[in-house]
Amino acid sequence: MSTHLQPLVTATDLEFFRDDISVFGRLSFELEAGSMVLVEGANGSGKTTLLRMLAGFIQPGAGQMEWDPEFEHNLQTAYLGHYLGIKDELTALENLVFLQRLAGYRTGPDCKAVLKDLELGDFEDATAGQLSAGQRKRVALGGLLAAPRQLWLLDEPFAALDRAGIAQVERLISEHLDNSGSVVMSTHGALGVHLERLQHINLS
Repeated sequence: MSTHLQPLVTATDLEFFRDDISVFGRLSFELEAGSMVLVEGANGSGKTTLLRMLAGFIQPGAGQMEWDPEFEHNLQTAYLGHYLGIKDELTALENLVFLQRLAGYRTGPDCKAVLKDLELGDFEDATAGQLSAGQRKRVALGGLLAAPRQLWLLDEPFAALDRAGIAQVERLISEHLDNSGSVVMSTHGALGVHLERLQHINLS
């Protein structure tokens, strides 16, 4: 992962409109390697819209995003939204292997070790359709470890998780930042870990 301090992305005066009504406007921030942007706000304030914009799924109505030319956006960005992207008919282990191959990894982190790290080692042979909502979310989060990317875009990753699951997500984020990764995350609540390089954006 990149360790230089040139911003991964510089967003300047971003705006987005829905039916000619502003969802958010004149939003500016920088995201560097090893740093995190926490996006807060009520439902409908544009949190998911901003993450989808950073993922390249939609374009801003105004403003610009300037990406580091050395950053391979399509290859080094992971987006985890409300749709988890796992297949019910595959086992937990098969889902991680599938996500790993989908990301272009012929070899990568040990998927069994990833499941064990997320306390899913006893469920590697269970199909995703047999798992609870929290366990399914953890399988999807395991995809971030099985197929490492520089930039994580996480849309309310605490949803469907109990306190232990939330603590796991916070640990994964902290470790990712320590390894010079970058995170943009939306949430309704506070982050339970102290991070030195953390920006807050409130869209309410």
